[in-house]
Amino acid sequence: MTAIMSSQPASIEGGAFRVLRMQITIPPFPGGMEKHVRRLSDEQRRQGCNVHLLFSQGAPLHHDDQRIGEGLIAAIRPQALRSLVFFMAVLPELMRLRGRIDLVHTHGDWSMAVLGRMAKLLVAAPVSMVSVHGGPMRSRIRKFLQRFLGVADIVHATGRRDAERLSAQLRREVFWQASGIDDLFLSGSDEPAPRPLIQDKYLAVTVGVLRPKKNIDLVLDIAKSTDDWIFVVIGDGPQREHLQRRVRDESLGNVRLVGALSAEEICRWHDVAHAFLCTSDVEGTPTSMLEAMARGVPVVTSDCGDFRGIIEPGVTGWIVGDYMARSFVERLTALEDDERQWQAMSSACRAYVGTRTWGRVATSITERMRLELMARSAGDSKRPQR
Repeated sequence: MTAIMSSQPASIEGGAFRVLRMQITIPPFPGGMEKHVRRLSDEQRRQGCNVHLLFSQGAPLHHDDQRIGEGLIAAIRPQALRSLVFFMAVLPELMRLRGRIDLVHTHGDWSMAVLGRMAKLLVAAPVSMVSVHGGPMRSRIRKFLQRFLGVADIVHATGRRDAERLSAQLRREVFWQASGIDDLFLSGSDEPAPRPLIQDKYLAVTVGVLRPKKNIDLVLDIAKSTDDWIFVVIGDGPQREHLQRRVRDESLGNVRLVGALSAEEICRWHDVAHAFLCTSDVEGTPTSMLEAMARGVPVVTSDCGDFRGIIEPGVTGWIVGDYMARSFVERLTALEDDERQWQAMSSACRAYVGTRTWGRVATSITERMRLELMARSAGDSKRPQR
């Protein structure tokens, strides 16, 4: 779709500024980052911002969503090369938008931050921002490259631990704001009700893209270690065939790989689940976890992110300190033992996430953008005229 964006100055003080958002993949392409980009763009438009979204793979839902390329860019590896090819593809559009953008916003790793910086120069925007989704870089080379995130004027992380580590590494402020929760997940009853067993077994749900960092193999190992639970894995991805083969070869009759589902279908699974299980190696603040909590499902998770204030041991769930299947089984068993405690945990989960709507999250991010733009505008006005 060809977008029409005004060349008139934006009302920065009122928040109605012009954002150029660049993300290679958007829904229905799977992933938490993709969903974040879509929902943030939708909410900021409702708040009066003019958001121009450039992408390569996905489905446009707004007249300012513009597909660039044929979607093959998303398959390019590594990420840095993919970002470079995407930049070359959007270059003509960036030249067309020169003078019409207030803030350039990219999502992903250091290479997307560099892309955003170059786009900022080409469109003559005052500010660039990068949002980091996921965990920290572990190799020395990647840690070094991560310093390039600092080329952005605003660095945002969806995970608290990521924000603190990046702030220490970059020696500057990193803005932390988790993703929001769709209203659908917040629409359930506030009163926890006893959940019946399914075939005399408890039910644990896992939601995520089936890729290595989600560590779904551990879910299967946990399933091998207990006969008291059924494990439902919701999602699709490159590891699906491998996981299906394991389920078949190891006769894991208590595992269901149900594929990618709609939000309504995920809600129905959460409404009969006794636990949400996260076994990831690294996470920011998983939206799927917050969505489960919104439906009153206590969490059993690996120590894959900073969950301070989210997972209170014995209150909203448990954090498992190692990646041993038996350690997870112990925490799941604790949820079986006391129905009154489970109901109290279910209520606590709902109470925690009740205000984390996308409207509030978008307002927080928009305000941070607006303050940076106002600071830049004030700084420019103080420069001597030549």
